[in-house]
Amino acid sequence: MQRKISIAGGTALLILFDQISKIFVLKFFSSSASLNSYGVFGAKFGFLDYRLIAFLGLVLVAIFYFSQKNKIYLNPIILIAAGGLSNLIDRFVRGGVVDFIDLKFWPSFNFADAMVTIGAIWLIYLLVFKKEFRT
Repeated sequence: MQRKISIAGGTALLILFDQISKIFVLKFFSSSASLNSYGVFGAKFGFLDYRLIAFLGLVLVAIFYFSQKNKIYLNPIILIAAGGLSNLIDRFVRGGVVDFIDLKFWPSFNFADAMVTIGAIWLIYLLVFKKEFRT
């Protein structure tokens, strides 16, 4: 029970951090923020909404499954879930995802995108290279 509370709390804190960062940027640096109303590879969200929701459902199932099996996978899955849920909140509340980190040589992104990317790379690393942690 304690582990489930910490998973939910960690996910909620990461979502809160991302949402506060977007509110802050929109309020004080609105010229540097962009609203991405397109989904992955430029597809409108309406076309992919059921797939995104299904994906997030799978992530939640994975969190439950891996929390029972091996906690080494939890942190990357929490990052992926928090980032995905935070961007989903943006799509429903703002009609698109707020992107504000612009590196000039890369498409603009936000903290939620970074969480998903870091979590995915971390999870792939664990699954491929950390064989001793497999159950």
